[in-house]
Amino acid sequence: MPKNRMTEKLITAFNADNLFYNTVNTNLTLERGTLRDYIVIKFDKDMDYERGMSYMKSLKEKLIKRFFITEDDAGIAFDMRSFPFYLTEGKLQPSKEGIKYVVPVSEGTILNLKCYLMFSFAKDIGKKLGEIFGVEYIDNSFGYAEFDHKYYLYCMYCEDKEVRDKFVELFQSDITSYNNVSSKLFNVEGDYVYIKDVFKNNIPLIDRMIERSFWLEGRYLQVPSSENKYVESMKHRIVSLINAKSSIQIYHTFRASYLDSKENSVFIPIMPSTDGSFRFLTQKEAKNINKVFGYSVLHNIDECITKKQLVELLGEDCVKGIYGINFYDKETSCYIMSKVIQESVINKDHELSIDPGLRFQALSPAQSPLNSPTHAGPSGLRTPPKQRQEDRDSGIGESPPQLKDSAARSPSGDPRSSVEQVQTQRLPTRSQDGALEGPPRQWSEREGGKGGL
Repeated sequence: MPKNRMTEKLITAFNADNLFYNTVNTNLTLERGTLRDYIVIKFDKDMDYERGMSYMKSLKEKLIKRFFITEDDAGIAFDMRSFPFYLTEGKLQPSKEGIKYVVPVSEGTILNLKCYLMFSFAKDIGKKLGEIFGVEYIDNSFGYAEFDHKYYLYCMYCEDKEVRDKFVELFQSDITSYNNVSSKLFNVEGDYVYIKDVFKNNIPLIDRMIERSFWLEGRYLQVPSSENKYVESMKHRIVSLINAKSSIQIYHTFRASYLDSKENSVFIPIMPSTDGSFRFLTQKEAKNINKVFGYSVLHNIDECITKKQLVELLGEDCVKGIYGINFYDKETSCYIMSKVIQESVINKDHELSIDPGLRFQALSPAQSPLNSPTHAGPSGLRTPPKQRQEDRDSGIGESPPQLKDSAARSPSGDPRSSVEQVQTQRLPTRSQDGALEGPPRQWSEREGGKGGL
């Protein structure tokens, strides 16, 4: 197996994990060189050297604070000489977007990526233990310990045998739900539980972890923008990506529930018409968007929503042909989330934003949305479709709202508590009635599949 292929997968998993837990905005890519491979971080044109280095400092601090209080504490888990990379070897260079940070990939970098993903996984198990034994008890009895990086990626310490056994049981159950995992994961020595390198030569496992993070992230966008600024920002990025890639300008989106479940994960774009009214995308426009993406982002969603919802959107005399994005579909959700990261740059507020220099895909005059007939619908959709207010997302302006920092999303004002909030509130899994609830690691292949679960 090519070493750089493994590195590329670990980088993608790192981005996906940070996106899902809203830890820090990352858009790492792998650039392959003749003698060495490089990790690249793209910044927009408003970033200069000082701002770029400020982001790198903030990145390191946020990654450490997710698991540890101080950098010294983090030394028991990570190779701090290269955490997250060999920063002393990294350089800011000019790029077509603005500037980019380029740093060689080292063995320490690969180790840190693996350990980071493992600690993220184990942190979820720690939260489950808190629900079983009490948060205060776990905080006082459960801790991290040093381990030999040559053989292990993680070590926990706890004097309570019942807690240790439950940790092993929960960890084993959750990680084997991804398949492609050996049953011989642990080495228990007294009060210590060591976890072996489950990622070694195991790209299918990493692929599954990426898939899970992106899929659940897409489904989490069912939350109304008015209730969650993070969700609003992500929706802006998706709309901005479509607008930039296709030059077809989306005004705003409606959310519809997937087959009348409680999960509003079907997105329906709305466009302004030439006469000032609003309309849905035409089949031609949907095909044009799919063509420039090279992937079927938009589908006719007749089979994803109920007849009642179609009538609400199009009227009693509705005809088939309403196009939207079904985030309930695993492949679609994963594709769009990964594309958002690939096409993003880090801006001056350390947020992901769609590259403003992204080249528009030229459409011929015949393909222009201005030459497309208004989509059939009630009153030509002179106003947006009648739908419950909570199912409608606000209009998309020329630029998305900027979030000042992670603390702005945290009621306590502490960036670390915002991470904890994400982990307790943004962990969706499928329940029997289709709603999203519970911890995210309870996930299996049975929940996958094209067009539904």
